[in-house]
Amino acid sequence: MKPQFRTYILLFFSLVGISLFTLNSKNLTDFNLQHMSVEAIVERRTVKLGGSYSHYLQPNGDVLTYQGNVYPIKQPGTSMLGALAYFPLSKLGHLYSADYLFASAWVSLWTSSVILGLLGLVIYALCLRAGVSGIHSVLISLGSLLCTTVFPYTGFPHHDLLVVLPIYLALYLVIQGLATAKKNLHHDYFYLAGFLSSLSLFFSILPATLIVTLTLLIFFKKGLSRTLEFVLGGIVGLFPSLTYNYFVLGGFFHFPNLMGSSVDTIPHFNIMSMIPALLRYFTSPGLSVILFSPLAFMGLVGWIVSKNTEKKWLLLRTFVLLSTILFALHLSSFETEGDLQYGPRYLLPLLPLWFIGIRDFLSRKSLRYPLVILVIFSFLLNLLGALYGAMYKEITIFPLFSYLGQLTSPTSLIYPFRIYGIIISLLVGFIVLINSVKKS
Repeated sequence: MKPQFRTYILLFFSLVGISLFTLNSKNLTDFNLQHMSVEAIVERRTVKLGGSYSHYLQPNGDVLTYQGNVYPIKQPGTSMLGALAYFPLSKLGHLYSADYLFASAWVSLWTSSVILGLLGLVIYALCLRAGVSGIHSVLISLGSLLCTTVFPYTGFPHHDLLVVLPIYLALYLVIQGLATAKKNLHHDYFYLAGFLSSLSLFFSILPATLIVTLTLLIFFKKGLSRTLEFVLGGIVGLFPSLTYNYFVLGGFFHFPNLMGSSVDTIPHFNIMSMIPALLRYFTSPGLSVILFSPLAFMGLVGWIVSKNTEKKWLLLRTFVLLSTILFALHLSSFETEGDLQYGPRYLLPLLPLWFIGIRDFLSRKSLRYPLVILVIFSFLLNLLGALYGAMYKEITIFPLFSYLGQLTSPTSLIYPFRIYGIIISLLVGFIVLINSVKKS
């Protein structure tokens, strides 16, 4: 087996194993809205909520009513993907109504844990293409997902995690296309990138500004013709969303978030409220990116001060900084900074990209011990969120001490797939150890 292919395999399974280890009953019951839609699609061949035999799957919050029917105020992509995972399980007789925890854990495996593993591979490949060394690419890939707010949002279907995968794939293709000379550009990088970018809107509206950034980057680097390729691919990628909107909610542009007047979708530009809203992402103890993802914030500083002139690195730097500015404008226009969340959830699409910016700090001996301390702190803090639930109620209070208390307190939480997570993690560790011994 080729060493790089082996690295991809081990990286994927290490992330899947850790995710399965933390997958817990609290998240599975707290974040049950997506499972309502999954059950409705598979068992009743409808996207309307209501009628479930499981008491866990009765619609309550985050729903809208249209023509007397109840629908989730969420993009349908996560539910559709979950339905693909649940369909074979239901045919084997394992229904939500019979064993909710097992069925929801199975769906979460495919819509979250596997997605996390794939996302790690994309980040690793993106780092390699940007000129990061192999070992540093592995460390950044793992750290960007396990030492940031991304980690607590694994182990259950969440649209803001799932949407990152198509967006990052699109970014990889765009960087590859922009860095390839015109005479060698034989692949349809921009068509496919546009398709993936728009397809991401089938899962969440949150990264819309990242799509705008990709469009601007292509236009200024490759001109109008390549931008049109990206746009044409994007039109095709919109078909799933527009089809759902039309047949379910009565109009091509009747997006669920807009129909439900979601406060984290419709921008409200007011300079007097926008600046304080952004500052809360640094100063509020339960929301601060500096506290929850210090290495990602450090990486953002690294992007700003970077003097690296490699072409692909410069392209990625341009994207990260421009998308951060546009995303900040969009984020500050929200009427909410979120509720019932573990850390700055709305920053989730940006955090792994920021994290890549620590590349230039990894080789500095003077920063070795501070980086190790930050890695340990960040991993343990976000591990607690993954183990004990991402729906934290007091977002104005830093959750560390509250969650630490649960380590020594009796808990009724159930971890349905923990044994599989342990087995996978031990196998990965064993293989890494054997390879290390062979090399030495």
